[in-house]
Amino acid sequence: GGEKPARRSYTGRRSTQVQALSTLQVIELRKQREAAQHDLERARVSREKRERAIADAEEWAGRHVNQKEVDNLRASYDGLALLHFLASFANALGLSASFANTSPTPSFAVLEYELALVHFTEGSFLFRETLDALIRHSQKTFPMPPKVMPSSKALARTLAMRVDQWHRTLTKVLKAEARGDEPEEFEGLVLTTPFLEGAGLREIIERLKDLPALSHTLKTVGFSGLSAVQRAGLLHGLCEQVLDHDQLIWRRMSPEEQVLARAQQLGKDSTAKWYYYFPSLERRVYTMTSPWKPRPIPQVPHLVRVGERIEVEVEEKKGEIEWRLAEVRVLLGGGKGRFSVCVDGKDGEPDEEFIEVFTAPLMGKEWRKLPPKETKAKGAAGRKTRVTESVTLTSKKAAAAQREAAKFTPASEDPKTFSLLDCKATLLKLKPSKAKLDQAMQKALLRVLEERASFEAASNSKAGDETSRLWTAAICKLHTEVMQEEARVEAEPEPEPEPEAGEGEEGEEGG
Repeated sequence: GGEKPARRSYTGRRSTQVQALSTLQVIELRKQREAAQHDLERARVSREKRERAIADAEEWAGRHVNQKEVDNLRASYDGLALLHFLASFANALGLSASFANTSPTPSFAVLEYELALVHFTEGSFLFRETLDALIRHSQKTFPMPPKVMPSSKALARTLAMRVDQWHRTLTKVLKAEARGDEPEEFEGLVLTTPFLEGAGLREIIERLKDLPALSHTLKTVGFSGLSAVQRAGLLHGLCEQVLDHDQLIWRRMSPEEQVLARAQQLGKDSTAKWYYYFPSLERRVYTMTSPWKPRPIPQVPHLVRVGERIEVEVEEKKGEIEWRLAEVRVLLGGGKGRFSVCVDGKDGEPDEEFIEVFTAPLMGKEWRKLPPKETKAKGAAGRKTRVTESVTLTSKKAAAAQREAAKFTPASEDPKTFSLLDCKATLLKLKPSKAKLDQAMQKALLRVLEERASFEAASNSKAGDETSRLWTAAICKLHTEVMQEEARVEAEPEPEPEPEAGEGEEGEEGG
């Protein structure tokens, strides 16, 4: 016997054999390929549908959005204050968060709200939700959120009732100020402190001017009858009342939200233009020609002096009015030329318990000066002439003081005071300057741009993509909501016309 041939091991044979697949495995692989192709097709259809929706929204926005009106809103003091308040207290008010900005913590959709406030008050859900929250939190008791969000027309009627309430309260406060009285702290359930001269709500109302006309427009036409700046002013007034009634709102804010809510003053440049950085407003920078100052209280000069004797109206018995001597005791503050007097009793002696307060505008109505003493007797005609000249001169001084007081206008009322800044363009303008203020401002604006860049890096978006992403998300959402609102209105049955006068009576007679 020769040597036997070497036998191949089982492991070697197994590695060289063709792996045969079972029928079940072939079927499973085919299903996986078909599922992958189906997912790809579905993704393609979804992408095309999304691109088509974006294109439709872009075309729709191009027809309806007026960028000039949006810029006017951003340049108004009420518009800036409203947006800053909402962006700061959105979560504390329970407003829906926007995930469109891809930030680590969802925040208020500022751009979407701006577009809604200017153009789409009828269809925007965010506008209605915001207005409902401001109305609920700006009163003494906070009602629960509604299960179904009210329509824009219903909210306009509710806001009109609030405007009527402002008008009634302000009228009573003005009458009390004219009398020299201190208004009651509450007028029903309304806090009167914000309506006093120099208060924030009082300034907003003075900018709005004709409250009854605004209320009538809201009741009959709705928000479409008002300009965007007027809408912002009304909502800014609600924000002031929220801070007055919901005084613990800051406790519902996280520490990060409290930091973002604070506007930062970056400084001023060599032209005395001030720069303010708003982290909560999509990290915008605003400029102002001068630092904002609260509206100064008009100073009406005191027309009397301490110790002076005057005549005041006294009505001890109803319907019996007499003029009685009084002595000026104290010159009071408050901007109305207020002063207190001690009125003489019937016996001609000062009654220390009879103290009254008067104001300069009431001269000639509820109090008057005594005729000046005559050094030389010139007869009744001469005395009458001197008294008339004295009263006329005093009245002219009071009228001149009123005209001078009317000239006071806060810088915030000028729509050109504020402007939204383009940081990159401003840096190019400031770069050639050697002024220390301009160089310091360049460093401040560079820090802002670095913060924006780090935010975009954290959200995994390229430079400049964040603004485009916010715009696309805002117009797509608004386009969908407005189309749904228009479809809902068209589907509603038209109200039946009311029968003309006399038709019902004729029908009854004929029966």
